[in-house]
Amino acid sequence: MDTIKPIRVGNPVDSLRESLQLALSRDLLGHRMECVPEGFEPEGMRPTLNECRVCLFEQLWLSAALGFPRQVPNPREAVAYTVVVIGPRNDVCVYFAGELAYHIKQPTTFFWTDLTWNRLQPVVDAAEYDVLRLRT
Repeated sequence: MDTIKPIRVGNPVDSLRESLQLALSRDLLGHRMECVPEGFEPEGMRPTLNECRVCLFEQLWLSAALGFPRQVPNPREAVAYTVVVIGPRNDVCVYFAGELAYHIKQPTTFFWTDLTWNRLQPVVDAAEYDVLRLRT
């Protein structure tokens, strides 16, 4: 009997490059500014790569758990590169296969524990990771 191998989604270099580009340009919280120059938003200064911490690891998923059905057409297992970008304001952006899965503004201890083990929750369970979302 043949075993079905998991689908491999993306590659580590592309996943890392795409995730960092999105995190720095759009997804991470911007810097707070005490004195806002005219024409700037109060949080308009974008973080730089030198201000962030980055983790990259492979993770095995049921493909539906990735939350990106157009990338993985059938419901079997998929290996996706998970990229975690931690910004200077300690917010966290999590990317699966180079696409934003969730943004955590105030990470819980549960998140940091799962990150230590390289086993993050699927998109549908991401609210458990954000203190602000747990309060509502």
